[in-house]
Amino acid sequence: MNRRAFVAALGVGVASSLFAKSFASRLLNPCLAGLPTHLAADPIFQQAWDGIDPTHVWDCHTHLVGVGDDDRCTYANPRTTNPLFVSQFAQRIFYMNAACVNPSKGTTDRSYVEHLHSLLDGMPHGAKVMLLAFESFRDSSGATDWRRTTFHTPNNYARDLAREFPARFEWVASIHPHRNDCVTELRRSKQDGARAVKWLPSAMGIDPAAKKCDEFYAAMAELNLPLITHAGHEAAVECSARPLAITRGNHGRPLELLGVLVVGLRLLGPRHDVQRD
Repeated sequence: MNRRAFVAALGVGVASSLFAKSFASRLLNPCLAGLPTHLAADPIFQQAWDGIDPTHVWDCHTHLVGVGDDDRCTYANPRTTNPLFVSQFAQRIFYMNAACVNPSKGTTDRSYVEHLHSLLDGMPHGAKVMLLAFESFRDSSGATDWRRTTFHTPNNYARDLAREFPARFEWVASIHPHRNDCVTELRRSKQDGARAVKWLPSAMGIDPAAKKCDEFYAAMAELNLPLITHAGHEAAVECSARPLAITRGNHGRPLELLGVLVVGLRLLGPRHDVQRD
């Protein structure tokens, strides 16, 4: 390579590097600690809380996830760390960056929880988040299928964090209705302080219209526990070996949840709280 070609190649390399850095700075989360002072002091931010009692403000959709490196029995599918599975690998990187996970300061699981604390530091005292447990994928017999499970957050993990930090966290159980002990686990979770039940049917293998759900729905109504669930197409949680019928079948149809309303349960979604008249 002659000198002119070398200089040109060097220029292209420098330009590519600068472009990559510029792109990354716009794409990646800067992970600022807490709420910036200028935002906390902004009149618009302060006015938004006028007349609102922070102790009545609970974020009811806060995912609690982990990779199992903190002895908490959390699970993430190995495919999320394998570059050969491009979609799931990329999702994991984006989610971990969005959550400002920094394993260099300890475990991934602990870093995730520490960032939740930092976010709450920017909220008025008394506001809480409801930590969502997340059930594994289960087949029609109720057996766990880890190959089809994207991630799993045990009920006990969410419960223990809520007990450890009661001023900041409440918790939501996640119980698969195909489990033989689903009603027993539901009653135990209620006793342990669970405020609701979390489902993502297409990612957990749940058919909300299945007859085996009826007993579970009745127990939820008896215990006055609402159901936080998704409907429609699911892209955020992609099971590694999910059959096409689960991905595009009826599991995400809103009409499959009519059984919930028939027994008088409340449905809590990302934007709605629906109750039968």
